[in-house]
Amino acid sequence: MVFTSSKRKKREKNVVSATKARWVIKKQSAQISEEHNYANAGTCNATSSLSLNLPDLNNIVADEEVDDVKADTDDSDDCESKHSSMPWDSGRRVVELGVLANALASCKNCTNPLQLSHATSIRTYGLAAILKVPCSNTNCRFVNNVPTGKQHGKTHIWDVNTKLANALIHAGVGVSQMNSILAALNIPQVQHKLVSKRQTEVGQAVEVVANSSVLECLEEECNATEKETGSKDICVSVDAGWQKRGSGKAYDSMSGHATMIGTRTGKVVGYSVRTKSCRVCSHASKTGTNPQPHDCKQNWNGSAKAMEQDMVVEMVKEKKLAGILRVIRYIQKCWAYMVAQNKHNPAGVEVGLDAMWKHPGSASLNYRVSAAVAQKNIGHTYVSKVNARIGLSPGSYTQRLAVLRDLQHRKRKALNTTRAAKRRRLELKAKRLQKSSCQETREGKTYSPEVDVCGEEADLTFIPPPCPSPVRVPVNISSEHVPVYFDLETTGLARTSHITQIAAAAGELHFSCYVFPRIAISSQSASVTGISVRNGIMYHHGKRVDSKSISTAVDMLLDFCQTFQKKIILVGHNVESFDSPILMYALDRCKKLESFTNIVDGFLDTLKFFRIERPGLSSYRQEYLCKNLAGIDYDAHDALSDVLSLQSLINFLNIGLENVNARTALLTSVSAVDFYRYSNVVQSNLPSLQPLIGQKIISCPIAKKIAGSGLQLKHLELAYSRDPVEGIYSLFSEQCGKSVRVSKSRKVTGKIVEYFASLRES
Repeated sequence: MVFTSSKRKKREKNVVSATKARWVIKKQSAQISEEHNYANAGTCNATSSLSLNLPDLNNIVADEEVDDVKADTDDSDDCESKHSSMPWDSGRRVVELGVLANALASCKNCTNPLQLSHATSIRTYGLAAILKVPCSNTNCRFVNNVPTGKQHGKTHIWDVNTKLANALIHAGVGVSQMNSILAALNIPQVQHKLVSKRQTEVGQAVEVVANSSVLECLEEECNATEKETGSKDICVSVDAGWQKRGSGKAYDSMSGHATMIGTRTGKVVGYSVRTKSCRVCSHASKTGTNPQPHDCKQNWNGSAKAMEQDMVVEMVKEKKLAGILRVIRYIQKCWAYMVAQNKHNPAGVEVGLDAMWKHPGSASLNYRVSAAVAQKNIGHTYVSKVNARIGLSPGSYTQRLAVLRDLQHRKRKALNTTRAAKRRRLELKAKRLQKSSCQETREGKTYSPEVDVCGEEADLTFIPPPCPSPVRVPVNISSEHVPVYFDLETTGLARTSHITQIAAAAGELHFSCYVFPRIAISSQSASVTGISVRNGIMYHHGKRVDSKSISTAVDMLLDFCQTFQKKIILVGHNVESFDSPILMYALDRCKKLESFTNIVDGFLDTLKFFRIERPGLSSYRQEYLCKNLAGIDYDAHDALSDVLSLQSLINFLNIGLENVNARTALLTSVSAVDFYRYSNVVQSNLPSLQPLIGQKIISCPIAKKIAGSGLQLKHLELAYSRDPVEGIYSLFSEQCGKSVRVSKSRKVTGKIVEYFASLRES
């Protein structure tokens, strides 16, 4: 502010300096540690110390001046509280910083700067508010009205409330949802009446912007059509929607809307809304009074079904073009409905044809439809145009986000029209349909009309979901891994054979243990290993040996591995296909699979390794490799001798775990457990598929795949009974990881379908 005299400047300077000194003197002695005093444990002390800094204004009589901050005539009735009992600094507020800074620049009476911390109360107007800030000049003490935002119009409506209404229409949410968001942010809620008034203000502007865009797009559509065809006879697509979905028996929606879209530009060239009720009129009718003056949107008294035809006729009549307006999709749909509803009814078809040539809510609904039309034609920037029409600032952040959204929309539209995007959509649609079909086949009939009174027995059998095939996962070798060589001798060659001897070695340490089996040792194994059992006593080459239980032997192996205090890799010859499954079977019987995977990180199969490292050898048996590669002769088929000779061979060839070919022969212990469990599923389900294998309906590999996926013959029969045509194919082609459950071959599923069809006929 510019002072005309030096005397007045001096007086102003003295007043300001004296006031600041009085207000700061006690603030220097009492410091508040937290910005929000409710965060302190001692809120009372913090509040009392703060109150010492404020002058007592209770007994001061001062005039309130509202010359440049007038009450919002429309919003003042919706003030949350004219004299709020809540402190002015409670919660959060929406504030325009520039407006607040200008209002606090000087007192309206003495031009002394104001301080926000001196505010005594607040009066709320929706999201806006007026703060009562007394002047700190003790000679003035004038109570200033400090607004938190700008106003517009003759009635001084708050800009923030109008923009809030515009935001609600644009986002398509209601007052309840908006107040839930405000409450979560600890912002005072806005009353429905206030929002309704502001939506009426904004809605009228939205309708004007939408209608203007429709006229512009109509002209654009005509020009595009004339450019391509030489005629202005535009071709459009029309459809309608209702706010309440028809049930098939009742179509009683209270409102509906229809849009007309040009086929050349894809923009809206016409729209219409039908509403059967008005709240103001309904309330007046109920109370027997005359309705108050309002913008009544009720424009329909007929049935909900007839709304669409009437809206189409209205839009066509409004578009008085030089040619014929062809309403393609609408006519096609009306024709299809008319034919379907009057099948074998010539009289009904006649009435329908006669009707076809005649046919080509609330205020909030009109506003929302208009907003949707404007956004379709103009883009998100229509919000700024609505603000400008009302007399509000377009909003820098509003424009920035609108431009960004429009750019994103154009980019998505450009990408979605490419052949790759269309192909991708078709692929995803096919996957969804296939998945849905498979799930319905597995679940059976879960929903149908009158399902509770259905006379037939309900199908409650659930076909199990697919079991994914195990995946071979290699071990990530590091310096912390220690190779431990091990070998097993068993009662036979089956993967469910019992262990008769287990041995392990690492460096100078080794151990060997004979295990007493629970099943008989086959004669072939006894002749090869020299291990036998007679009268409950175990012998090795005729010599009696001490034997342990399988649980004790497994504990000894785990204890031996734990002595190294590092990650263990079990190295063995043909360990992946023979030793590992038998060891997993023994660990499973002892319930020590989890303990094993915690100690042992994986397996290294030297048979697979040497086939990669030394291709072309005549034999890859361990005895042959030891003799020909390292010159080692040993007593084969003794677990301890096998372990020590294999360790000597690897050391002689100087092969480490970090060898490239060794990495390809590695298998994690978790993968080994997965393969073991998968084989159990196969062995459990495979016997039921013997009728199909015996009649050569399916091959053994396909049968194992079916069994491994968790299916038995009864499941295939159930899928066929639920859907004889596609049931088994949907089941077999169900997505399971990166592959299908069994096969997509129609030849395989066709043979199974023929098998069940022949059984049903017989």
